[in-house]
Amino acid sequence: MLVSARFSRITTLFAVVLGTLAISAGSASAAKIVITTPTPGSQVAGDVPFRAELDISKNTKVLGVRFRIRGKWIKGTDHHRPFMSPKAATVDLTTQPAGSSTVNVEAEYEMRDSKGKESKKKVKKSYKVTVIDVTPPPANVSSGPPAVQNGPPLPPSDPALWHAVFNDEFESATESRGKWLPFRWDWIKGRRPYNLYEGAGYRARNIKVTDGAAHLKISGEPAGGLPMSTGSMSTNHRFAFRYGFIEARIRIPKCDGCWPAFWMLPEVQGWPPEIDAFEFFDTLAEPYPVTSLHRADSSAPDGHVGTSIPMSGGGWGGDYTEAWHTYGIYWEPGYIRAYIDRVPGAYFTDPLMVPTVSMYPILQLAVINGHHPAPGTTMQIDWVHAFQRN
Repeated sequence: MLVSARFSRITTLFAVVLGTLAISAGSASAAKIVITTPTPGSQVAGDVPFRAELDISKNTKVLGVRFRIRGKWIKGTDHHRPFMSPKAATVDLTTQPAGSSTVNVEAEYEMRDSKGKESKKKVKKSYKVTVIDVTPPPANVSSGPPAVQNGPPLPPSDPALWHAVFNDEFESATESRGKWLPFRWDWIKGRRPYNLYEGAGYRARNIKVTDGAAHLKISGEPAGGLPMSTGSMSTNHRFAFRYGFIEARIRIPKCDGCWPAFWMLPEVQGWPPEIDAFEFFDTLAEPYPVTSLHRADSSAPDGHVGTSIPMSGGGWGGDYTEAWHTYGIYWEPGYIRAYIDRVPGAYFTDPLMVPTVSMYPILQLAVINGHHPAPGTTMQIDWVHAFQRN
């Protein structure tokens, strides 16, 4: 969720092509493309959301913007800063074989210079991602619970296997206040978020426990120099665990630019690693959850790599908003699997990607920079449970 990287502006026509693409000389431009999703060097699969921005001088007069991916034009034009990439933009990797793959990005935009002369400019960038095979792993892929292919035996199905380590039913505001803090890290207390892709600050007053649920609300009240504020809650300094099963029953709102997440960060503060049980990258345009992991990598351009897979075993797509669903993560050494309504979905078996440190959960309703969802829009949490194996 920190980079998670993901949402950005682009003033251009871009074409995403997998494989080799000749880059023509002679299209020199002061502009450059910055890719945020999929992260360069990351592991990816399926039809992956694409987020990029064109870093260009604010003095440049942009006359027209068109977008295309892999040679296909996308409907929609945005002539206002920040220039967002199309909400539905994706990199289609469904037919790509497993292994290294080059992503070539092209951007083209119309502009007018200081002398009134109009022209078109192009800028290109290439980077690599690793396409992974999302076929369910064999049952013996894990040394932990049996029948990994169908998911481990989940709590509390067998009390002899599991014990509860955290529980909040949100029946009492006083009790919940003793379990949660209204920020992600110590230094985020109603201030500007860590990354530049969020358009709302955080305030404790946007969190309310009532009617048996926690409510994270978007407000028109500014915070941290941003035009609106929203709610975030974590168990930082109060509860963390290493390995086990955590799940929450949540209702996600459908709204323009809403970026809700259920994720975890290390108990010893720092980033990465990161476990995203889910993120929704704009619940209006992409109303389905994605599970992601992030780890440090000094050889990567920005010092980290990530991998994202649709949380649902059914793949990218579907609408999980405006309805209650139970979202869970099973985590053991070298293995993580996501669950929706206790049905197994995305899984990860790369031991380098699976965190090995104690982590604490975070629930938040972020807002994508440049969007303005209606004040009062609310994410609801019915309960949060965590278990560990005996």
